[in-house]
Amino acid sequence: MTHEVSSDWYIENGGVFTGNYMKDQCDDMDPALTGKEVDFLERALTLRPSMKILDLACGYGRHSIELARRGYIVTGLDLNAAYLAQAKNDALAARVSVSWIKSDMRDIGLEPDFDLVMSWHTAFGYFADDMENLRVLQRCSGALKPGGYLALDVINT
Repeated sequence: MTHEVSSDWYIENGGVFTGNYMKDQCDDMDPALTGKEVDFLERALTLRPSMKILDLACGYGRHSIELARRGYIVTGLDLNAAYLAQAKNDALAARVSVSWIKSDMRDIGLEPDFDLVMSWHTAFGYFADDMENLRVLQRCSGALKPGGYLALDVINT
């Protein structure tokens, strides 16, 4: 059964994720914090280089790029084309390889190929309908290898 995905919660060239959002939320982000967050994931989940990681709602790719630097095979997925363009440029500058996918997180249809699906910096839970949030979790589950991890960072329950 195919479901039509509504993106009315997200406006490509307007809404909350444009304009000053990147400056206010991202540009001033301390790069050391990214390193500490990746350190935490490595420790908590006993990650090993060459594992496959899906960075869901990756934004401008700060975690994707750091993980690729450390030897992981990384795919970054986001709906925002401007953030993905920035991520691609930053990955090139860092001389790391990351696969980038432009997609709504509710519509990912990836094979169960990932050791970790992560969504960091409160990128999960924006949907008004809990069934849409459940759909994201189901898609994440479908992208994980048996025994794989789902790591969510959210600001509140």
